[in-house]
Amino acid sequence: MIQIFAPYHCKALRYVLDVVFLEFYGLRYKYQISNHKDLIIRLNSSEKSLRINLSFFDMYQEYGIDKSLIPDKKYKELENGDQKLPVFFGKATVETKDKETALHFDLLGFIFFVISGYEELVVAERDKHDRFLASSSFLFQTNFLKRPLVDEYADFLWNSLVKLWPDLNKSKKNNSAKIQVSCDVDQPIDPTVASIGKTIKTSIGDVLKRGSFLLAFNRYRRYFFNKNQNFQFDHNYTFDWYMDECEKANLKAIFYIIPSSDEPNNGYYKLSDEVIKKLLIKINERGHEIGVHSSYQTYKDRKKMNDQKNSLQEQLQSLFIEQEVIYNRQHYLRWDASITPKILNDSGIIYDSSGSYPDYAGFKYGTSKIFSMWDWCERKKLNLKQIPLIVMDDSVLSDSYMGLDINSAHKYIKILQNECFLHKGTYSILWHNSNLEHSWQKQLFLSNLVFKK
Repeated sequence: MIQIFAPYHCKALRYVLDVVFLEFYGLRYKYQISNHKDLIIRLNSSEKSLRINLSFFDMYQEYGIDKSLIPDKKYKELENGDQKLPVFFGKATVETKDKETALHFDLLGFIFFVISGYEELVVAERDKHDRFLASSSFLFQTNFLKRPLVDEYADFLWNSLVKLWPDLNKSKKNNSAKIQVSCDVDQPIDPTVASIGKTIKTSIGDVLKRGSFLLAFNRYRRYFFNKNQNFQFDHNYTFDWYMDECEKANLKAIFYIIPSSDEPNNGYYKLSDEVIKKLLIKINERGHEIGVHSSYQTYKDRKKMNDQKNSLQEQLQSLFIEQEVIYNRQHYLRWDASITPKILNDSGIIYDSSGSYPDYAGFKYGTSKIFSMWDWCERKKLNLKQIPLIVMDDSVLSDSYMGLDINSAHKYIKILQNECFLHKGTYSILWHNSNLEHSWQKQLFLSNLVFKK
């Protein structure tokens, strides 16, 4: 068994060791307190050892949550094969002497800094939706958002271990890349034809503002067909095609449903709407999964979060759908690192996939791997797992965010996808059903469903 000797008891250090060794590597370890100033790793009775600098955790032990712990953007670099590894805490050196290898930089501290959302607690900037954006983040400002540095650090540590103990093996279940497709059902059908009043109002604009009787005709046609549960003319209702294409790629999609739209900035439908009930049944019958798309107001509200999860669960049961609501994604990706993970955990959510910046696609948590989240309220590891969201369609394509053209979007997405494949992680994408109206949107979506170099 792997033995790990640390100079002090630190819940944050134990947490990151659990994530790296238990979850990334699939290896158990024994943790002990010693009188060494660094962290020491040994294997069984072997005389060899790996020594790791703990400069971040030393500061964390003294200062806790403090802006001074955000690393300097003028980082050092360590030679690491074809790519240099940036070093933020400690010295960019590795020393081998006798039977000991020493990593003079705190790679475990940096992993904790990123996956715990540490900087979100000490950096005040937020947008109008109270979101911490990529533009304010350390990884974006150092141009590392498109590199999964946590995965690179974990691989570097693993390679260091294997050099000392060549017979060490990872768990097989942690050793293959996956694709996870998801759809946030914000607008299941065209909202401009949700009622006859909206249809009339918008069609008048089609004629007077947009100068098109054809648009007005198509809108009335869409309204009357939708009213009879026939969505063939509705460019938002792409669910059949969506599931067809996922199934061709042997993938199951997760469809996130908003349980309540009573408050502003949410959907415009109810769980009791006929279109939603039939959609839920269809998703389940075709073997795909259903998650809760917790509303705009839930990210700091324990009661609303719990009520919405339960209301979706009750609706599924009323439709004889035998799925447990274990998946969550926050509407607008609203997130407060200090409280949202605990709220989700206490509500019984098993997997969250809100882990992305709305304004820039990439590796918000520095990893493509699923990991247990950290609770800043009680300073402990949660049962809640994060499935980092790597690409959201709006992040890449919207003029409000990256605003890439189709060629640039395809190239950028492939960079991220290849990183997930390289590190045997989960390539998690969000593509809205309402962003598949045009053939180029469909082609870009389809390019995400298979790993290609």
